[in-house]
Amino acid sequence: MKIIPLLFFALFSNMCFSQVLVKSEHSVKKGMAESNQFPKTCTDECSFLLYLDVAKLHFDEEFASGAYILVFNTVEGKSISFGVQANVETQEAELVVLHNDENTNPEPILLAKSALNTWEGFNISWEGKNLLFENLRSVKKIGYNSTPYSSLESSGITYETELDFVPEGFGYMFMSSDVELWIDIESQNYNEEWRPVDNGN
Repeated sequence: MKIIPLLFFALFSNMCFSQVLVKSEHSVKKGMAESNQFPKTCTDECSFLLYLDVAKLHFDEEFASGAYILVFNTVEGKSISFGVQANVETQEAELVVLHNDENTNPEPILLAKSALNTWEGFNISWEGKNLLFENLRSVKKIGYNSTPYSSLESSGITYETELDFVPEGFGYMFMSSDVELWIDIESQNYNEEWRPVDNGN
């Protein structure tokens, strides 16, 4: 895993706000997996915003291939994951959600088609057991003096559910994939210790 400590990006959106994004790069070989969990300081109400840019998936039946964001409870062995995975039948990338139980092999819920080398935004929040996911995608636009730019906006794809567990935190699981993970440390209350990075520390 290669981590670039801090990159500042001015990203245009429908509200034209700036974001402070921390980027990490991951290249996971075929048949392998990489996972990590992030400690939290939030209590009952938690929210975070991040993006996945998946550059490579493997479209064969031998190994599962995908990049997922997990909200989990380790004590109960349960989690819910949102991500981009390879569909070996259609040979396409898909945006999916999975309700995971350590004793079952969950069927993915298809939210939309996705694509490689495309930003997928994950705006996730929960209060107690109520969880909401909102997808953001890059929209190409023409600005002042015919200048093209990209706007990260809500795609209209959402998923809301009442979990059967209380979330302990979130992390990621990358399997047989090359992916960039961008965490917005400005638009989150998940971990307050991330915020001093925004102030130049």
